[in-house]
Amino acid sequence: MAPRSLDEITGIGKTITVRDKRTGMPYRAGRIIDEASVLLDGEQKYVAQHVLLEEGVCSEGDPTRYVIRVGYYTQRTDGCFCFGSQHAPIMTPQELRTLIQRTIEKGWLRDPVI
Repeated sequence: MAPRSLDEITGIGKTITVRDKRTGMPYRAGRIIDEASVLLDGEQKYVAQHVLLEEGVCSEGDPTRYVIRVGYYTQRTDGCFCFGSQHAPIMTPQELRTLIQRTIEKGWLRDPVI
């Protein structure tokens, strides 16, 4: 059954296909096994997806079998009910921790002063 609300949209169980930058050919990179999300203003759902990589697929030689992909789903507001999505590059857990740590060091995650 097709989802009827943005909150129902999920990538769990779906295959991620990416394009090889050298050959231009698509290949199966992995499968989404879990997802964490936050729904904002009813129009966008931001997600972090836990991805199990296919055998033989790795992130620049990193041996991890699990990576994280972030992105969002959005709902059209013109009356038609359909969804779109955008996803960022896939990161290893260490790469994501490093990125988050750098935002903490810059003070970006402090509570704002009113």
